[in-house]
Amino acid sequence: MRQQLRCLIAAGGTAGHVLPALAVADALASRGVYVTFAGSPDRVEARLVPEAGYELDTFRITGFPRRPSIALA
Repeated sequence: MRQQLRCLIAAGGTAGHVLPALAVADALASRGVYVTFAGSPDRVEARLVPEAGYELDTFRITGFPRRPSIALA
């Protein structure tokens, strides 16, 4: 008995990242791979991924500061 391949795709923030990831997901799914996504509940992937029919596991994210600070040390 062969186990089904599984793939977790992490892509988000902008549609420019999510839409190509969805195309990859569709290609994988058409070959029998189980695909899920990881991303933010507050960004575009929260809408686009479920609309495309994929599960989205969410987590809070934050960007890196543009200027380093001693407070980060």
